[in-house]
Amino acid sequence: MRRRAAPPAGCGKQEARFWKASHDPRGGTLLALALGDLVFLLGGALCARYLRREVAANIDPKIQHIQLQLDNIQAELNLAITTRHHTRS
Repeated sequence: MRRRAAPPAGCGKQEARFWKASHDPRGGTLLALALGDLVFLLGGALCARYLRREVAANIDPKIQHIQLQLDNIQAELNLAITTRHHTRS
């Protein structure tokens, strides 16, 4: 385990506390962990965005096919209604 460096001679108590806190070897570790967490979260967000786009691209042709089927049904119903209406008149 490394020893902390002593504050420079001649500095006051407040300066010594600040100096010790700013030269804490664990500070670098905490910073590295925080940056690692940030990179992990950003990577997860990008991955989720990519997967969402791919799933939507995979579903889109199926939705278009269903829409075509619905359009065909609507056209057949309109034809049947129009034919029935004209035969009664």
